[in-house]
Amino acid sequence: MADLLARGHRYLYFQIKDPAPMPPSHPRYVLNGSEADRYYSELTEGALTLAFLYQMTGDTAYAKKGIALAIAMSDLVDWTNSRT
Repeated sequence: MADLLARGHRYLYFQIKDPAPMPPSHPRYVLNGSEADRYYSELTEGALTLAFLYQMTGDTAYAKKGIALAIAMSDLVDWTNSRT
């Protein structure tokens, strides 16, 4: 739980980018994932982690930031992971 709380604290201060990074035009040639892939992963992992922490602790700060991350994810142009 201590590790989850530490990750949740980091996600509370995660900066939502506006505009979001654009996916590469040729993802097949990106070796270690693009900035857009990493941003997508941070949004999804952060939203899930913060939702869980809200359920476990009842701290509304987790819920508010989790909702903000979920909204930012829904605002992305492409919701798919280009590496699959």
